[in-house]
Amino acid sequence: MADNEKNAVIILDSGKHFNVQSTIKEIEGAVEAKAMVPLPVIKVVDESGREIWINANHIAVFHEYVSGRPLVAFA
Repeated sequence: MADNEKNAVIILDSGKHFNVQSTIKEIEGAVEAKAMVPLPVIKVVDESGREIWINANHIAVFHEYVSGRPLVAFA
């Protein structure tokens, strides 16, 4: 993957968001694979190419990245 490529946005229950190079299909697969694990930590690649690990239980929503689309604020 190329640096600064954005394919998806992950928004945590805290409101923090990540633009990631990982695709929706990759994120869905990772979450499904960890569904029955006590600590469902998944790996995604951020827009700079760094691997980050996220507890899937804290993901509020994830969606495809679309340039110019504002993020919806979560309360």
